[in-house]
Amino acid sequence: MNSKPDDPQDRAGLAAGAPNPELNLDVLVFDMDGVLIDIAHSYSQAVLDTVQLYFQRCLGLPGEALLITREDFIDFKYLGGFNDDWDLSYALVEYLLSLIDYRPRNSAFRIPHFAFRDSQAALNILQKAGSEIEMSLEELVRRKDIKSLVNRLKGKEVGLAGLRREFKGKNSGLSFCEGEVVGGNLIKRIFQELYLGGEYFKQVYHQSPLIYEEEGYLTKEVRLVKPETMKYLAERLKLGIATGRPRLDADYALEYFGLKEYFEVVLTQDDVKDRALLKPNPHKLLKVARELGAGAKTRCAYIGDLPDDVIAANRAKSELNFISIGCLAATDDKDSLRKEFEDQGADLIVEDVDELAQLIANSQ
Repeated sequence: MNSKPDDPQDRAGLAAGAPNPELNLDVLVFDMDGVLIDIAHSYSQAVLDTVQLYFQRCLGLPGEALLITREDFIDFKYLGGFNDDWDLSYALVEYLLSLIDYRPRNSAFRIPHFAFRDSQAALNILQKAGSEIEMSLEELVRRKDIKSLVNRLKGKEVGLAGLRREFKGKNSGLSFCEGEVVGGNLIKRIFQELYLGGEYFKQVYHQSPLIYEEEGYLTKEVRLVKPETMKYLAERLKLGIATGRPRLDADYALEYFGLKEYFEVVLTQDDVKDRALLKPNPHKLLKVARELGAGAKTRCAYIGDLPDDVIAANRAKSELNFISIGCLAATDDKDSLRKEFEDQGADLIVEDVDELAQLIANSQ
């Protein structure tokens, strides 16, 4: 039997003065991104660059201004309903589109149906539309006020549908976000080209990239948890994953970082077809726990890096014995994220999975 992890006395993960919840657990369910893997320079950067390329390369707006900052990204993430980075990309694109004055010369123009099945056709239409828009990236940045938007919607379960109601569909015809990567979903296609890189994109989708052909952002991911920590936990608990990643990306990362062997159940975005069941809905957490054999008396926990993860775990308590754990590992602004976790009633806040393992060891 392995020894316990190092003494956690010097770790600062718990909120000051907060009592330790019962950590004599049977089942531990993980979010992947921001908990097991740092995605700051992969998924997160892909969102920022997808939005930039959509306006700079697809619509062809002149200028060099950075449209979405890291702060904008975090504000939207904390707003809720954006565990899916594709949805977040759609939302940011559609928000910026709503700020554009676009009056096509042909007022009767309608996007032909075939454009929603063909990425190149969608790109051609966007480039034509962009030639009729008299706005620079710099002017678009001047019109942007994400902080006010987020403050106005804070406390509501917004998500993509809520934001679309807020924008009232302005210029929504310029948002190619329906269908699949090899169809007319140009936003998702750009994202996947960036994340996978040109060569891997071609292997997966059997098409040459339209926008980005260089090395994929997935190569920039960093493991956040020590292998000995995962070994310690896997020897004592049943471990599972409930992630918003597509199956392809989840399997690749788990294999690449040598983590796959520790998890008995992995549920991905591909396993949930009804978008209403995505986090903060607790559906995936409960499904993973039950597939791991959880019953009424099983002691379960879920650890995630976003307020939505804490909300989902707290909602799971109505059906199973769950505790909610917020993880600060991947954020630079730990004080702000801690406050978000506290506002959502997290049972425990830790710096990382290594600290959680130490706390679990001390509970035994």
